[in-house]
Formats: sequence, structure tokens, C-alpha cells
Amino acid sequence: MKIDFLAWERHHFDHLAPIWHKIPDDFKGFFYVITSYDKLHDFRGISLVKDISIANSFSDLNIDNDVPEKPIVISTFYKVDFLTDLRRPIFYVEHGAGQTYIGSQFYNFERKNVVLDILPSHRLSNIFRMRYPFAKKVIVGCPLLDKWHKSFFYPSNRMPVVAISFHFERPSMPETKSSFPYFRVAVKNLSQQKKWKILGHGHPRIINQLAPIYEMYGIEVVKNFEDVMERADIYVCDNSSTLFEFASTDRPVVVLNAPWYRRDVEHGLRFWEHADIGVNCDHPDDLFNAIELALSDPCDQKKRRKKAVEEIYAYTDGEASNRAAQAIVTLAGSIFDKPLFLYPGTSEESINTFLSNNDVAIDFLAKKIEYHQLESLKYLHRFKEGEHVHMKDMEFHVWAIIVLLMKCNKNIEALKVFNESKSIFSYSEYLLPIKNILQCRLNVNNDSCQKKSFLRIAEHFSQKGMIEKAAQYFDKAKHFS
Repeated sequence: MKIDFLAWERHHFDHLAPIWHKIPDDFKGFFYVITSYDKLHDFRGISLVKDISIANSFSDLNIDNDVPEKPIVISTFYKVDFLTDLRRPIFYVEHGAGQTYIGSQFYNFERKNVVLDILPSHRLSNIFRMRYPFAKKVIVGCPLLDKWHKSFFYPSNRMPVVAISFHFERPSMPETKSSFPYFRVAVKNLSQQKKWKILGHGHPRIINQLAPIYEMYGIEVVKNFEDVMERADIYVCDNSSTLFEFASTDRPVVVLNAPWYRRDVEHGLRFWEHADIGVNCDHPDDLFNAIELALSDPCDQKKRRKKAVEEIYAYTDGEASNRAAQAIVTLAGSIFDKPLFLYPGTSEESINTFLSNNDVAIDFLAKKIEYHQLESLKYLHRFKEGEHVHMKDMEFHVWAIIVLLMKCNKNIEALKVFNESKSIFSYSEYLLPIKNILQCRLNVNNDSCQKKSFLRIAEHFSQKGMIEKAAQYFDKAKHFS
């Protein structure tokens, strides 16, 4: 069993690389890296990765999308069309502290193949169990931080080094917008004082915009967060997992609050449950004093920081990478011993493969049907009330209900759900294969239909060189005259 890794931004690579190095060589496939967002030299430590495959974009990626027996490890599932066409089991590694937002999209279609979630905390595991109940959850801590949690020494600077950083402009909601426009004047004033050395950092998606401004102010630009971790005595930031990563080394942080952050909306973590992980600064004029207070690091601040870190990272013992690698290897070795509704893909062949599998327990299917029905009813109610609804998430639940009903041989019910869904989804590339299968299953000449389906699946596996699997489906086809 070979396991591939894939990263298309450098901070994702930073979270995956420590795990890759702990995977036994016998299990390693390729580590795919895409450089459309970041330059190759920005991927620190990439030269240490053997069997690497580099592409300029997703379209240039030389990867087999349709290998249902070969897992791939990724660290994000946001807005990536590539994932919706992937027909491989996905192991997901959380690439941050686990910030979630009320009202945000769940990206169910992008996650349709995810069978394993590797998470930093019990808190995030509980959230994911509600959102994505059918993927296995393993809590490991943060692999990126292993080197710091194992052997960290405070920097010995002649004068305090203050690193300041900002989130990129993500307009999906007020809390994901950058606070830099609001605090820019404070950054300029900070550059003119002589008490502290200032380092200018930023999220990878905004640092190239911030860099010329930092340079204009005479601030040293530090693009890689690892350099911040090595050099800074204190970290100032608006919204990023790096706030918690820096604080996990028991160093003080300052939390920047923009006026558009809604105090009456509780997202959790940074907003607002653990915003007290550091000194909060609500106004540019207060930044200097906030840094002074944070550098003094009073006992009550240390206690709040310790409490937040313990909830955000279940482990800080430097063994997170080992736990993650063990979980990946263990599941990769057993995933096909217990075939479930894990990675159906969206093709007719993939769905037929699932429908022909006799090893899935009916009570398990019933629970999944109930879950998807309840979720789709929630979306439908909000849709009818005129509320904003993420249609892709709703479409996923409808798609899953139809496939699961077919699996239970409730084809008439499945057809009813399909017909009702047409008024909402006038055209759906995901529901189209289901239509063909339903027509086949309800056809009077059902035996002929089943035979054709098995032959198509057998031919599919044969083309992939999977002779044993192809033979299994050729044998099944022989039972139909």
C-alpha cells in the first residue's frame, strides 16, 4: 500500500512534511507539490523530501485521480475543484489550530472522499463529529510544532524582538478580513520607535502585498513563520493559527481586534472563547502599550495562555507527527478490509461498485440515511425561508440519500427523492450518473442492466491493470444470462 501526499501552498507543506518523514519508506508514494501560489524556494525543507513530484498548476499535475485503493493525504479542502473529481480515499490533516466560523460552508462535496481526519484537539474533533460524522477522527496535536515542543530555547536577543503579522483579505465574513488597513498607521509608528526590533510577517496570501509596505517603513520582512518562531520574543497578530502556535511555546502574544469583528458572534477559539490567549488591542493608538504589557507577561496572562493552549492542542510533547503517521499507516492498511460507503466518487462506475458490495451493514446505512435526511431538511427549510444556503452542501446530502436508498434496494423512494430534487437542482453533474443507474435498476430487464454495469466496472479495473478485481466483476457478470 503506497500513500501519496499533496500540498498546493507552502504552509500546507509545512504541516504535512513532518508527518511524511515519519511514514515508513515502504508506504511512501509521491509527495506532490503545486507551485501556483508559492515559489518552489518558499517550500522550506522540500529538498529533504524524496520521491517528490512538482507541478506548476493543478492542470499540470501528473497524478492518477481514479485509484480507489490508494489514499492521498492533504491539509485543506476549501474551494478546490480538483477534489470533487478525485476518486481516491482522502486523509485530511488540519493545517491550523482549528478555527471554524458560524455560517461557513461545510464543503461536503470536496470532502466526499475523506475517510480520516487528523486533528489537533478534542474541541475540533467534537465539531467535526457533528459536521462530518462518518470519517474516522484521530487527535494527535500539531505535527508542525513537534520541533518546538521537543526542544525549544528562548531567543537571547539584546533588545526585544517584536514580530507583527496580518491575515489575508478573505471577504466571506467580517472576522476573516484583514485588520491591516485599520492598524497600518500603528505599524508605521511602531517602526519609528527604538526600544524594540520589529519583524514584518503575514499570511502567505498577503505577505507579498505587505512586504513593500514593511520595507518602506524600514521593517525587516520575514516571510517564513519558522523564522518568527526562532527569533521573536513576542508575536502580534489579528487572526491566524500562528497566534496559538507561537503561544504554545509559552511566549506572549498580542491579539489585534478590528472594529468590524463582531463581538456578539461567538465562533469559538480566536472569536472569542480564547481571544484572551494574549493582550487584546482594539485601537491603533493602544498598540504600543499592549506590547509593553504583553512583554511584562503577568501571571494572570500566563494562566490564560496555558489554559487556551491546553484546549487547542491535546498534546504538546513533540510526538504529534508520530501519532499522525501511525494513524495514516494503520488506516491505509485496513481500509479495504472493511468496505463501507467511504469514497463513492461521482462516476457511474464508482456508484455501481458500491451498490454491488454486499459487506455494508443495513443498520449502518439506516443511520447514514437518517443523518443526511435531517441535514437536507435543515437546508431545505432555510432555502424556503429565503436564507442564504450553500447549495453544494445541500446537493451533497440529496445525492447521498438517493445512493443510500438504492443500496437498501429502495429504488422507488430513491426515484421520488431524485424527482423532487430536480426543482432545486435543474442541472447537476453529480446527480446525472444516479439518474442513469436508477433507470437501469427500475428497468424491467434489470438482469441485463446489472450485467452491463458489472462488465463496465470489470473493464474499468482491467484498464487500470487491476486484474484480480476485474476478474471478480467478470465473474459477477456471468451470473446474468
